[in-house]
Amino acid sequence: MHDGSLDVTHTASLVTASYNRFVGRDKLMLIGSSNTVGPDVGRLKVTVHHNFFDGDLQRLPRVRFGQVDVYDNYYRLGGPGFEYALGVGVQSALYAQDNFFDLDAGVEPADLIYDWGGTAITTTGNWVRTGGEPARPVDLVGAYNAVHDPDLGTDAGWTPTLRAGPVLPAPLVPFAVLLLAGAGRLPI
Repeated sequence: MHDGSLDVTHTASLVTASYNRFVGRDKLMLIGSSNTVGPDVGRLKVTVHHNFFDGDLQRLPRVRFGQVDVYDNYYRLGGPGFEYALGVGVQSALYAQDNFFDLDAGVEPADLIYDWGGTAITTTGNWVRTGGEPARPVDLVGAYNAVHDPDLGTDAGWTPTLRAGPVLPAPLVPFAVLLLAGAGRLPI
């Protein structure tokens, strides 16, 4: 199917996706399978870190009901068909920290978030480089709210505490992720 390279659904919880390379995928990562309130509520606790999203089009991830920690990922995005990176869905609690976004010309920071019926997303420490310009820190929610209505809130309602190590500053993320992400690259 064209859907779901790595979906986390149907009451799954305590899932980590780390050090992967996702290249040229359409609908990559769905967390929560339906907008219907059901058994997913209180579950879908997911961490997404140190992944390389290269030329992927959407759902990086898209979240419903889940409490999802997205940090230290490297996104290289744009081109025909690109839609968004972070999908804020129904009762989602998405926390995006210190990610690095390399965007093609024509893709704006406001394009990185999509509202699928959610109300808030916490974004902090994220950096963006657009069309080869110098990289810079960007308030992703502020960029989104400047061009979209209704506005999203900036507090997802939680702060991640269960991380394996320190969070890298976003400018270092591309180097670490390109060195370590993918099969056979971790030095263990």
